[in-house]
Amino acid sequence: MGSDVSGKPSGASGWASNHAWTVTLLVLLASVIVSLLVWHQLREQAREQASREFSLLNSRTVDQIESRMNDYKQVLRAGAALLESRDEISRETWRRFIERLALPEHYPGFQGVGVSLLIDPDALTEHEATVRAEGFPDYQVHPEGERARYTSIVYLEPFSGRNLAAFGYDMYSDPVRGTAMDLAVSKNVAVLSNAVTLLQESDTSVQSGVLMYLPSYYPGMPLSSVSARWRALRGFVYSPFRMGDLIAGTLGERDELVHFEIYDGLVTTDATRIYRSWQGSRPKHPEALQETLVLPLHQQVWTIRFYSTPAFSRTFLQSRGTLALLVGLTLSLLLTTVIYTLATRRQRAEMLAEKMTQDLRHTEQALRINQERHQLAMDSSSMGTWSWDLSANLITWDALLAPLFGLRSGESFDGTPGAFMMLLHPGDRERVRQELNSAAELRHEYDTEYRVIWPDGTLRHIASRARVLEMPDSNDLMMTGTCWDVTEKRRAQVMKREFVSTISHELRTPLTAISGAMGLLLGGALGTLPDAVQNLIRIANENSKRLLHLINDLLDFEKLDAGKLEFHFEHLDAQALLVNAIEVNESVAARHQASMVLRWHPANPVWLDVDAMRFQQIMANLISNAAKYSPPGGLITVSADISSGRLIIAVADQGKGIPDAFQDRVFERFAQADSSDTRRAGGTGLGLAICRELVSHMGGSIRFDSNDQGTTFYIDLPVVTDAPPTDTAQA
Repeated sequence: MGSDVSGKPSGASGWASNHAWTVTLLVLLASVIVSLLVWHQLREQAREQASREFSLLNSRTVDQIESRMNDYKQVLRAGAALLESRDEISRETWRRFIERLALPEHYPGFQGVGVSLLIDPDALTEHEATVRAEGFPDYQVHPEGERARYTSIVYLEPFSGRNLAAFGYDMYSDPVRGTAMDLAVSKNVAVLSNAVTLLQESDTSVQSGVLMYLPSYYPGMPLSSVSARWRALRGFVYSPFRMGDLIAGTLGERDELVHFEIYDGLVTTDATRIYRSWQGSRPKHPEALQETLVLPLHQQVWTIRFYSTPAFSRTFLQSRGTLALLVGLTLSLLLTTVIYTLATRRQRAEMLAEKMTQDLRHTEQALRINQERHQLAMDSSSMGTWSWDLSANLITWDALLAPLFGLRSGESFDGTPGAFMMLLHPGDRERVRQELNSAAELRHEYDTEYRVIWPDGTLRHIASRARVLEMPDSNDLMMTGTCWDVTEKRRAQVMKREFVSTISHELRTPLTAISGAMGLLLGGALGTLPDAVQNLIRIANENSKRLLHLINDLLDFEKLDAGKLEFHFEHLDAQALLVNAIEVNESVAARHQASMVLRWHPANPVWLDVDAMRFQQIMANLISNAAKYSPPGGLITVSADISSGRLIIAVADQGKGIPDAFQDRVFERFAQADSSDTRRAGGTGLGLAICRELVSHMGGSIRFDSNDQGTTFYIDLPVVTDAPPTDTAQA
């Protein structure tokens, strides 16, 4: 229609302009909505990831505290052993003993390690006179007053500074300390007290404190009952802890991603809080995460409440979502501008069409490059062959082998072994050189894997297999073999191990807390429960322990596969190990209405170089299996004999035996002779597979015999012929 004489657009042009604005606004609105949806999705993913990272950090903190308190318990055990090995010890002997342990260096967080002796009321005056005669004229058991039973701190190292305030203190006179000491004797274990204010708190910076007690007895006296243990009690080896110093020594330098506070018991109030990791008021922020974990610890329970900090949110929540939103809004504005330009300006549309044509050409070029790269990757996944003329010391290979090493089809090397080695990862060169030379010298089969770094920096894993041949005409030696790419296989294995490790760690912490809480309920922490409720809790507790056992087995396998399972080898008495295995697993056999007997045949003591904990894990698996498949009233026989310098240990049951069809898969992972949901004997199918790996790491082997009269598993381990030396550790 054109324009009127005033120069204003005609109706069609005005409609086109309005239509262009409408389309532009709709595109802008749609693109902004898409950006917001993407931002929201990324935020949710970031929240899930942050929650996992938060729980992982918390679990690590709990594990560190639990591990360090177990270390402290071992120190008290060493002190009790020293005390019980002598009729009398001097203050100087105790000082040298504690100094030798180097506690500040190896176990930071200790306030001290001391001895509190039990004193009969009739001997109180004589005791005070004896200590005063040692050079302490002002010594007196305090607080004063008549009591049926006295204790006194006579040794405490370091014997200086804050610790001097505790000299002569009767801890049994304090209800909180006395309760913990009573429980230590009653249970005959190390016990952690409830929160107290230590006598060492002499300044304005007062910290909550706890004490750990371990009873020590006169040697040779019976300990079979609580009353007998009180009669035999010599005193307590103990250690006081200031909570702030304890946590700082345990966790060391910490980042500011997570704050936490510790409560004494299951009730979380200001009155029960014994530690807080921050000073002043805790920073509030809307995206804070919280988690509460229960830590059963030496007959006590700590509740630990964790809070994420603003630094945690900035690290795991804000960056990715904010960046995505900014990018999305920027793209929305760009897209809107393009749409408006296309709708209003034909010339710009033509220019844009030309630009798009150029972009299309660039895209086609990029596609061709990608196709070439894809073809190169396909070529690299093929199998190539090579030959090494040992007489001429020259290596040749076919055209399919070059891409495996990142070389072009026509590109090669000078054929020398040295040039070939330069294609390998520096960390693998010496090993591969030794393997090749060994195979060539001994003429045995060569089978290995190594890493290759392509010219563009890509890391690939290559498998190679070869054998040495003698040429019939010249008697020259030729090594010929093949190579193929196993990179994806290795990645899959790494992903599998990471998946199993992550899932296992994610499950173990809540299961430990659940099992601990249910154990407290069964132990009467909340009073007597109705029989029906107690039975349900017992069933749930047993199943949680079973699941935790499976998770621990999975973690053991993950460590075995990765070569990270640690072994601490010691020269140990084999008979004592088997006696301990019988005692520890007697309840397992009784639960299945079976009995156990040990038949020890060697005439002389037998020493093994083994990891005690892993050896007991092997025996526990074998005895548990024998108990599961034994008939009611059956007998499990553990026997040992010497053959050709090796100890043969046999675990025999009287069950129906292993089916013939299953015997080839006995040591496979997750193998079950009866895999139905209704099988009589429970289990994960991992125990025997773990046994085989552990026995192999200890230099032994495992086998079995089975018939309809029962099954016998045999373990043979090398015997140590010399005197027991110091222990060694192996990873």
